Amino acid sequence: MEEELMEDVDTEEEEELVKGAYGPRDVLIETLQSYQYSPLASLYALINLSAILFSTISFIVSTLPQYKNHQIFDVFEFACVGFFILDYLMRLLLTRKHRIKWFLKWLNLIDLLSILPFCVEYILLRASSSPYINSFVVLRVLRLLRILRIIKLVRYSKDVQMAARATRSSTSGFLVATTTLLQASLIFASFIYFAEQTGSQWDNHLQLWVYTATGKVSSFQSIPQSMWWSIVTISTTGYGDFVPQTPLGKFFAGMMMLCSVFLLIFPLTMISGKYKLAYQKSVTDKELRKERVRRNNRKEIFQNPAKRVTHLYREVRNFRQTISATNQNILSFKTSFGELEYFVYRLKKHYERCEEEKTHNQTVSYMFY
Repeated sequence: MEEELMEDVDTEEEEELVKGAYGPRDVLIETLQSYQYSPLASLYALINLSAILFSTISFIVSTLPQYKNHQIFDVFEFACVGFFILDYLMRLLLTRKHRIKWFLKWLNLIDLLSILPFCVEYILLRASSSPYINSFVVLRVLRLLRILRIIKLVRYSKDVQMAARATRSSTSGFLVATTTLLQASLIFASFIYFAEQTGSQWDNHLQLWVYTATGKVSSFQSIPQSMWWSIVTISTTGYGDFVPQTPLGKFFAGMMMLCSVFLLIFPLTMISGKYKLAYQKSVTDKELRKERVRRNNRKEIFQNPAKRVTHLYREVRNFRQTISATNQNILSFKTSFGELEYFVYRLKKHYERCEEEKTHNQTVSYMFY
């Protein structure tokens, strides 16, 4: 699993990193992909973030009853989606990778999913003449998918991308944990179902299980219904919409609560371990990128005499500053060492005086004795 994580690509920006910006295409790629590339790239990233937040907030506000029929939100949606489509097409056309590989990148799939719902909805509304088109389930689902646009913010958060890669590399562990949780919920749902029957009886008139002591209808009428309770309990949510009433049912419920703690620890521990590996890989990749940039800068410097002279001047200036800082450190060290030497000298004189006074006192005592 560690090898799979270490082989995974850190980000789309790293994957499409070119050796150097030698042409307009390379400048455009870096401007669109890396917000740290230049002030223009930072401005473009800020516009993209603003469009994402603005379209999401607009979609949320448009669901309020008082703003239900305002056309201004449609204008906002057209503008934001148009910008997203332009951004997507530019990155698709400019990328140096294979188009299929670029298309299958999960960040690019998220970008596509944020665009498609609006486009499909617009086509359906234009193609259909039915007055009840707005009530179609398909359109409601497509409008709901617009909220996925907020996931586009992941592109500008390295920590969230690391968490996503760690989660993706823990797929096998998640499958094991999910299978274990489903098995545990099914087992405990069966236990609680039959345990509650010990204090209830079947009512032929209601066709339901009814508690013998209280006459109330039991909430555990079947194993599927009991599974809802077991899943809520295992996830430590505890809605409390129905609870066991019999002593045996409470006993199994307590056992299930204890087991759920251990069942949830396993996937969380795995994710934390994978996140640590992803963080270490990101640090290593950052150092490699810096070294790659330095190497490419040196290559470009040796190919351009003017840049070579400028680079030499900067190196000399940096070396002079380093020597100056070193001299200051040496002077500071000399000063500190001199103070220490003076302190030790005074300490030495103090002990010599003490020895002289001790010898003198012994001599005087001997003479009087």
